Amino acid sequence: GLSRSLCAHIRARHPHAMPAGVGSPVGRAMSTTGSTVSRRSRAPDPRFAHLKPRVDTGSNMRKLMEKYEGTSGPNARAKQTHTYFRRIKPLDLERRLAPDIECEESIYAYDLDEASAAMSLGGASVAASIVSHAADASTSASIAAAAAGASVLCLDCRSFEQYSDSHVRGARHYDLAQLSHSTNHFPKELYFFRGPAGGDKLIVLYDADGKGLDEAANAFVQRGIENTYVLSGGFHGVCVRCPHILSAPPPVGLSDEALEAHSGGGGGGGGGG
Repeated sequence: GLSRSLCAHIRARHPHAMPAGVGSPVGRAMSTTGSTVSRRSRAPDPRFAHLKPRVDTGSNMRKLMEKYEGTSGPNARAKQTHTYFRRIKPLDLERRLAPDIECEESIYAYDLDEASAAMSLGGASVAASIVSHAADASTSASIAAAAAGASVLCLDCRSFEQYSDSHVRGARHYDLAQLSHSTNHFPKELYFFRGPAGGDKLIVLYDADGKGLDEAANAFVQRGIENTYVLSGGFHGVCVRCPHILSAPPPVGLSDEALEAHSGGGGGGGGGG
C-alpha cells in the first residue's frame, strides 16, 4: 500500500532515519515488546549484596544514615557526667573508723563481761536475755553513737546475703531500691550523720568494686545528704588494703584475681578529711 511505498522511499533517501520493520505491523509489535522488556526490573542477586560501587558519587542521605546509625546524628555529643559526691580511699576510711571500732570493741568486751557474770549468778537464761537485749538495740546504739560523736556511717549497697557474710564493721545494709520510693528514702539513723560537704561527718556508700554507685551517690546529694562519699575499690578494696576492719574474713569465693584487680582501689578522688 501507500504507507509501505512511503516508508521505502524514506529509507532509500535517509537510510539511518528509520530502522527496518518499523512501518509494518510486525515491526510495531516487536518495537513495543522490546521496550517492555527493557523496562522490566530484575530482583537483586543476594550473592552480590556485599559489593559496593567503586566510583565515589559523593555524600547522600543513605551514606549519612549508615554512618550515624545508632547515634543521635552528626551533631551528637557525649553526655557529660557530673559527680556531686566525693570519694574516699580504704586507708582513709580505716583511719576515720579507728575511734569508732575501739569504742565498739570496748562496749562488746563490757557486754561479754556482763554476760559471763550473769552466767555465774543466774544461769544461761539471764545471759541470753542480755545478749538478746543488745541485739534488739542495734539501731538505737547507732543513733546513740552518732549523738556521742561517731563520725562515719557506712552503707553496704550489696545484696543482703553478701552483707551477712562479711561487711565493714559498723556498716548498715542499704537497699538501693529505696531511692525509688516516694517517701522514706533513707534509714532514720542516716539523718544523725548528715552534714555539710567537707565536714566532720561522713556517709560512705560501698558496693563490690566501687564502680556502680555514681547515680545513687548523686541522688543522695541531690536529696540533701551533702556529705556523701563513695568508697574507692568498694568491698574488694577493703579486703586488699585493710581487711581487719571487716566484721568477718573475706569470703572464700573472692578469688585472688578479683583482689588483684582492685589492689589499686586506694586510688580515686579526694579522701575524707
